[in-house]
Amino acid sequence: MRDDVNFEELIDKIDFILNSPKPLPRYMREERELSELVEHLKEIPKYETLKQFELLFDVEPFLMHFLTSTDYTKLLKITDRTTMKYKHLDGYTPLMMIVVNPNITNFEKTVVIDRLIEMGCDVNRPNDFGETALMMAVKRNNRKMMEYLLENGANPNISDNLGVTPLMIATFNSQLYNMAVLHFFNAQLGATCSSYELDVFDIAEITKISNTMEVLKDFQRH
Repeated sequence: MRDDVNFEELIDKIDFILNSPKPLPRYMREERELSELVEHLKEIPKYETLKQFELLFDVEPFLMHFLTSTDYTKLLKITDRTTMKYKHLDGYTPLMMIVVNPNITNFEKTVVIDRLIEMGCDVNRPNDFGETALMMAVKRNNRKMMEYLLENGANPNISDNLGVTPLMIATFNSQLYNMAVLHFFNAQLGATCSSYELDVFDIAEITKISNTMEVLKDFQRH
């Protein structure tokens, strides 16, 4: 799989991005796309410097393939039952990597996810921080991925290690559509964040976005 990616060239580009002022010029299309990928990776603790990126490429080429691939057909070819054993050092799975991959369309993602599920993928498997693929979709406001995961068994009531649920994330960001979809799939209104002792109504009050509170009260009435 390492033959599919020019890692030296990739490292050079990442080095440029990490040390360049933002935003990158519009004409640098490939660099701008890679910059988005770098931002995704930087959300993963331990991978914020060039040296750490090099380590990631060196020890986890399989998962990097899922995260950086621009050709979903290649992912289909390498997805079999052994795929399910691969886990990132911080617990990230192929499913999570495909959900946050910025290089392929949502339709292409659903094709790969179907294959992963067929091979035994657990859509609710959390990473080491308690996050699920569903949470990652909600954080990125990716409606299609959120809906698709819910339709395929994602549990909207799983909380991360801080006690945060997908509905809390959607409420904090005033994602009204996402809130409605999560509620339809039986997301609990009364769940309390264990770390902050807040529920979704408290979060809506803190953000002071009236539409968010109105939507939650409407959920209560129905």
